[in-house]
Amino acid sequence: MEVVGAVASFIAIGQCLAAVPSIVDILKALPTAKMELITLSNEFETLRATHTDISSLLDMLSDQLEAAEGQDLDGLVVVDPA
Repeated sequence: MEVVGAVASFIAIGQCLAAVPSIVDILKALPTAKMELITLSNEFETLRATHTDISSLLDMLSDQLEAAEGQDLDGLVVVDPA
């Protein structure tokens, strides 16, 4: 029985050693993952702000179109919401 236990131990040690490169790769990737998450968060905030600006502009244009209904649209003015 001791031989079977020794063989099982060697197999377990081999499996642990085989996992070491994967663990090292994961640990090396952690700083990069942090920066990628920060970049993704910044891009999300930019998209959110752009959505807000576009929504405001569309609301303003809608109001102007309703006011100009039945009139000549040459006088339509687009105002920068900022």
